[in-house]
Amino acid sequence: AKVNNLSTVTYEQVLSIFNSYLLFNGRK
Repeated sequence: AKVNNLSTVTYEQVLSIFNSYLLFNGRK
């Protein structure tokens, strides 16, 4: 498996999810 490619994709996805998570928490 390509860890480099996966790591890059995961990093971007994590950032997006993290932003959504913060917004969700703040909206509470």
